[in-house]
Amino acid sequence: MSQYKFTGESQQDLIQIRRFTLENWSSERSIHYLSDLRKTLQLLSEMPLMGKNCLDDLEKNVYRFPFGSHIIYYLTLSEKEIVIVAILHQSMVPGKPLAKRL
Repeated sequence: MSQYKFTGESQQDLIQIRRFTLENWSSERSIHYLSDLRKTLQLLSEMPLMGKNCLDDLEKNVYRFPFGSHIIYYLTLSEKEIVIVAILHQSMVPGKPLAKRL
């Protein structure tokens, strides 16, 4: 079975996403968005090469994948295991903050 794990920082990203959607949308919208996000994370753990490789910007085993208003950044550990490094809003420039998480 495929797996995905979160870093401490990416768990904080999830908390911030939940807070934002609760404050600006609704509880129902927040639950739906996070549920779809988890489905996407499971799919990425099953097919990690779906994402775009960030070799030019970061490291060779770091990938990014768009989801809703966010970009998921993850490391591939194996063909069936990934580590979620960050889930950043698309308006955020990943650069140095993301590099610090690696």
